[in-house]
Amino acid sequence: MTANFLQKPLDVAVKPSGATPYPIDAAIELTSAANRATQPTMRMVQLAMQRLVQRIMNLQRSGRIGTRIRSAVLLPYVQTETQELINALHRSLAAPPFPSRSTPSTAERFPSAVESPPLAKKTNSTDSIGLKSLRSWLLWSTSRSSPDVMRLLKGQIARVSSPDRPWQLGTLRLVPFLRVCCLDRTGSCTDDASTADLILDLTADRMPMPVPPSVLSQMLSQDTRIYVDSTICQQPATVSVLLKNLHAQIQQITPAIAPYFGGITAQVRLPQRSWCSSTVQLQYRLEFVPLLPPPKPLSPLVKFADARWLQQYDAVIHHQQVSCTTDQIAQQSLTHKRLPSAMRVVAAAHALSDQLQNNPAIVSRLFTLQEVELDELVWRLGWGFLHSSYEGMQLLSGIPVTLFSPASAQRRSIDDQLIDKQTVDKQTTGQLRFVISLHVQTGCQSWTLDLISGDLISQQLLSGQSTTLQQRRQSSLHPANHRSSHLLPTAIVQSPACAWCQLPRSLHQLQTRLWQQIDVHTPELKLLLQPILIELYPQQPGSNFLPNRRSGRMQLTGQFELTAMPVSLATQTGN
Repeated sequence: MTANFLQKPLDVAVKPSGATPYPIDAAIELTSAANRATQPTMRMVQLAMQRLVQRIMNLQRSGRIGTRIRSAVLLPYVQTETQELINALHRSLAAPPFPSRSTPSTAERFPSAVESPPLAKKTNSTDSIGLKSLRSWLLWSTSRSSPDVMRLLKGQIARVSSPDRPWQLGTLRLVPFLRVCCLDRTGSCTDDASTADLILDLTADRMPMPVPPSVLSQMLSQDTRIYVDSTICQQPATVSVLLKNLHAQIQQITPAIAPYFGGITAQVRLPQRSWCSSTVQLQYRLEFVPLLPPPKPLSPLVKFADARWLQQYDAVIHHQQVSCTTDQIAQQSLTHKRLPSAMRVVAAAHALSDQLQNNPAIVSRLFTLQEVELDELVWRLGWGFLHSSYEGMQLLSGIPVTLFSPASAQRRSIDDQLIDKQTVDKQTTGQLRFVISLHVQTGCQSWTLDLISGDLISQQLLSGQSTTLQQRRQSSLHPANHRSSHLLPTAIVQSPACAWCQLPRSLHQLQTRLWQQIDVHTPELKLLLQPILIELYPQQPGSNFLPNRRSGRMQLTGQFELTAMPVSLATQTGN
């Protein structure tokens, strides 16, 4: 789904110019701390915040207050709930301290690039990174802001018009490109693309140059109007407005990407050149092709049939956001040694209610109360897994590794210590990937789909009927010989491409770390690890009637798989 544009090599090296720190993704740190704050008194604070937020949302839905109301005007409407929250916070702070923000030793051994971009880690002037590593991080930081942004990177159907052209239907694509300008040669870096030494389309590894009139593909001007049926653009807007909103949304979800929007100074070595002081800037443009992708058969509709499970699913997401906010308030109260004012509490609750209703990264996860196409469900669930962490995305997309099968005598203690490579009895190189599979089963059919690639892994017909889903995905079946046999959890892997396994790690350690990250960022996905009751409706072209309702179950599973390859090829595919 996204893995295909995260693995392409580039022969450009970058190293930092000085040791300027980059901002830490505070929201992610707070979410992690909130998940550890489980004592009863903090739970009472969270429940009080939930009541306050729900009260604000109910007032907005009833029309009694507007969405842009000031906190001072809002306070009289929610005075009771606000005081209950302050009282609960007072009791919590008077109790023994809730768990520290310090993480277990396991987390210390598994650094994350969520907190800062790759260049932030290279403080030594002799250190450098390949531009392909920076490219992967920038793509992930862009796509994790919402499923619709990730879809726009691949291309999405849209309508476009300009002052001299009526509305036209075609495929719109968000083009992130990196602009590298060598300051030693030019002395400055202007907005003129002709002065740049390198302009790289991060999704296609090509140089976007002015296109001739015969070429349909073109970069859209700032005054072009666009309409996309998604959370990105719910009503027609100009390119300039759309890109401005995208910048704000992407930066909100991953603040560490912000320095690249303005441009950073770094030492860059372009192919066949020496190191030079340069600016490296991330820019976004929109490309439009007035051609539609080939038509696809309709995907079946999925409806979750268990009402209690639906409530639990949404409650997990809401609780995650509430916990983040209450933990932040509690930390500030401890720092300043005083309770927050009623105005501060109302402002925080108002901001949280707005996030729950309008933040694309949150709203896109709350889709279970309505029928959804199976393709859309696969896309959104896949985004939820990729969203969690950069290293998690790498494992889900695939990384080159050296795999060591441990000797028999070492298997009992292999998960509790770092591994000496001399204790192994077999070594293999290849592409390691953690495959998340979605299993869908009805009374007469079953499918297993790869949640990240969207491919059909296996199918089983319990009747002689063939479905639209099977007809569409038949060509995507994974050849059996491309997949390895089951890997033991005690198997050891090492890879320079991923921070989690630059030292030898067992697959059990990596899998535990991956699920820890998912539990922090998208904890609701773990509810799908158990069978869930669903109803499946095959869609009929040109008809709103949904016949042949089929009851069934849906479940997620995950396991590591290795595709063996020569050492040289495995090295080339690394990030």
